[in-house]
Amino acid sequence: MSNQGYQEEDYKLQEETRRREAEVANLQEESLQVERQVALSMKEQQDQVEMLMAEFGREVQNLKEEEKERRDAMLRNLQVQMEEKAQQNVAMLEDLPCRQEGMVQQQMEAMQQQQRQQMDEMIEMATAIQERNDKLAKEIQIQARKAKSPVTLDIILGSVVNIVKQGASLFLMSKFCPGSAGEAVGAGEAEAVTNRTAKAPSTN
Repeated sequence: MSNQGYQEEDYKLQEETRRREAEVANLQEESLQVERQVALSMKEQQDQVEMLMAEFGREVQNLKEEEKERRDAMLRNLQVQMEEKAQQNVAMLEDLPCRQEGMVQQQMEAMQQQQRQQMDEMIEMATAIQERNDKLAKEIQIQARKAKSPVTLDIILGSVVNIVKQGASLFLMSKFCPGSAGEAVGAGEAEAVTNRTAKAPSTN
C-alpha cells in the first residue's frame, strides 16, 4: 500500500474515532439531561405534595367527611404517579450504561481490526522486500563465481553487504514510514548501479 493509501486509511480511522467519540459524548450529555430531568421531576412532585399537605393542614378542621376522602384520594393518586415516574426514571438511568458500554466495545473492536490490517500489510511489505534482496544476493553470488578478477570479486562482495544493509533499512522504513520504502528501493538500486559502473575494472 502506498503512502497515500496509508494516509487515507489513517484519515478514515481518525474520522471514525471522532464520530464514535461524538456519539459517546452525546450519550453522556443525554445521561446528564436524564439526571436533571429526574431531579426536576422529583422537585415538582415534592412541591405538589408540600402544597397539598399545607392546604390540607389549613382546611382539615373544616372538612366534611366526603371532602376529607377526596383529599385522601388525591394524595393516593399522587403517590401512585410518583412511584410510576420513579420507576421510569430508574429504567432510563439503567439503560444508559448499557448503551454506552456497547458503543465503547464497538469502537475498540473497530480500532483493533484496523491495527491488525495495518500489521498484516507491514508484514507483507517486509516479506516482499526480503524476497527481492534474496534474489539480488543470489544473482551477485552467481556473478562472483564467474568473476576472474580479485578487484571485481571485492566489488561484488561489497555489494552484498550493501544489499543486506539496504534490506534492514527498508524493513524499518516499511514499518514506520511505509511511503518512503518504495523511494528508498529506487534510490538504492540507482546507487548500486552507479558504484558498480564506476568501480568495475576495464576489460581493455
